[in-house]
Amino acid sequence: MNKHPLAPSERGGTEHRGFTLIELIVIISIFAIMASVALFNFNGFKSNVSLNNLSHDIALTIRQAQVSGWNTITTSFDANGNPLRLPQGVYFGMTTPGIFDDQMILYGKLNPPADESAGSYYDLPNNDVIADTVKIQGPNHISRILYSSDLTSLSLGTNHQIPAVSTGGIIAAAADSVSIAFSRPLPEALLFEGSAPVPAATQYLGIYITADTDCPVTTSTCSTASYVITVSRSGEIEVQ
Repeated sequence: MNKHPLAPSERGGTEHRGFTLIELIVIISIFAIMASVALFNFNGFKSNVSLNNLSHDIALTIRQAQVSGWNTITTSFDANGNPLRLPQGVYFGMTTPGIFDDQMILYGKLNPPADESAGSYYDLPNNDVIADTVKIQGPNHISRILYSSDLTSLSLGTNHQIPAVSTGGIIAAAADSVSIAFSRPLPEALLFEGSAPVPAATQYLGIYITADTDCPVTTSTCSTASYVITVSRSGEIEVQ
């Protein structure tokens, strides 16, 4: 009499099966989707960190000039024997009109002109002492600098829109540069557009930082920014 083999369940055992091809494809697809989402979020996180770092680097560079300016003791005097202030500042140049350079220059006025009202007293002509040149690494860049009589009008709008300043203005391409200087014993920041002071009503300067993916570094018409560094006449520096 022939005996038929018992099924695993009849033998009290367990049936072992592997993945089917369809199940394997589904699992691989799920892992691929999860990896894509994680990579996308990481790239966005990395980009935001880079923008944040650049914004704080610029703010710290301005603060460095502020500390140097307030601590510099003058050894020069005008024709009347009054001590000349020795301003220290940060220079943002525009080699290409309307497009800010990928660097900031920390400078000092060790031999300032006798007339402190002269525009060249605080800006950066070629014969000043350059203390340091800070390069802006990567594609992120300074896209625009605005000035205003109030801080609110410099804030980024919905969807990070750079504001259209109605109570101030935009630094003109023809100015070729922006300078922020400090000097002992004055506490306030001295703001210059080229070699001319910004309007007397100006109380705040806004420096806008933009990612290259939003607006290439080669264009001067950026409409959005990720961060704005504000500098007040009173010397307050803030990253928003």
